Amino acid sequence: MATEFKIPLHRFDTNLLPADARQVGTEAFKTAVMIHFAAEYAAQSQTAIVTVDDEEITVCLLYTSRCV
Repeated sequence: MATEFKIPLHRFDTNLLPADARQVGTEAFKTAVMIHFAAEYAAQSQTAIVTVDDEEITVCLLYTSRCV
């Protein structure tokens, strides 16, 4: 079982990221977003798979061995 949610890039608060990773669309931005969400859920003992494309952020919280 898994839960997935999506956030449009324009709705994400880039101030949550390091200053050098706030330019939307860069590899630094994508990596920082993935680390941000993974860390947030890891702090709650949850596993998250995070992907970032040119339009949105997808977060999949895993409750079993795979995301459906």
